[in-house]
Amino acid sequence: MYPVVNISRQGCELFCSWLFAEAKKVDKRNAMKPFKMVRLPKDQEWITVAGDFGKLNKYPWEGDK
Repeated sequence: MYPVVNISRQGCELFCSWLFAEAKKVDKRNAMKPFKMVRLPKDQEWITVAGDFGKLNKYPWEGDK
């Protein structure tokens, strides 16, 4: 897979809305019910992960896989 390039923020937000709607259509076990939406990270979330928080851990979850 390759990253998406040359797309506006609005295009990304529209894709997130579409993706969430499609996921809800195929969700037979209501696993998506606790989620309100699929969204882009907020500015502060990007800063947190890209800053010291991101440098301390190889991955945002525990472990190395």
